[in-house]
Amino acid sequence: MRRVCVLGNSHSACLKLAWDSLRVRYPEIALTFFAQRGAGIADLEPRGGALVPTSAGLKKAITHTSGGHSRIDLQDFDVVLTVGLTCGYPLVVSHFSYAAARQTLLDLTPKTVAFDLIGKIRQISDIPIFVAHQPLRTHLGDWDGANDLGPYRRLVDELNGELMQDVGAVLLRQPAQTIANQFFTRPEFAIGSMRLDIGDKSAGAVQAANPNSHMNARYGDIYLSTHLPAIAHAIAGRSVTLSSSGT
Repeated sequence: MRRVCVLGNSHSACLKLAWDSLRVRYPEIALTFFAQRGAGIADLEPRGGALVPTSAGLKKAITHTSGGHSRIDLQDFDVVLTVGLTCGYPLVVSHFSYAAARQTLLDLTPKTVAFDLIGKIRQISDIPIFVAHQPLRTHLGDWDGANDLGPYRRLVDELNGELMQDVGAVLLRQPAQTIANQFFTRPEFAIGSMRLDIGDKSAGAVQAANPNSHMNARYGDIYLSTHLPAIAHAIAGRSVTLSSSGT
């Protein structure tokens, strides 16, 4: 059994919902989700070989999303996947020039929760780490079907070569079939998106997520189906290499 530790924020919801159905197709892989909304997962700290929540809210959230684990012992896992704790393109409603987008991401990524979390993991483990950036913003305008993904792919490659490689991590590409107009997610993947369930549901509470930035279980299915084979391969080789699968 290959054991994947998923650490994330509300963008983990689409993957978790997809995994509930997808797991039967991957009986050799087990995903355990440790997630909290917003930047709450940043309250994990490395202690005694584990990542331990330093707030009651985070402890409650990860215990719920993981199915009962109140701390994260990395020795129980083969690989870490962080989700939604950094962006794959500057969070704007229009395109930057390539040079501006590149420099913005190179400047901002080291300041993100994802990068901070990688640093904490590296204090206690050399476990392979993959990084799923938050989904590209939902495309709300016209789309003629043309979709040059070259600039987006180069940005991901730049971030891997300039930043992720040095900390033993790999930033994954968003699957090509989910992208429209180069740097946006196709709108059908936002329909019915749900908030991350952290055990605080109440009767009549609205659990819909922001469709401008959060995706649905169909998106999660495509994302996991695209990248789980590469993640499993990295586990087998106990190394992290950049995969172009699904792109």
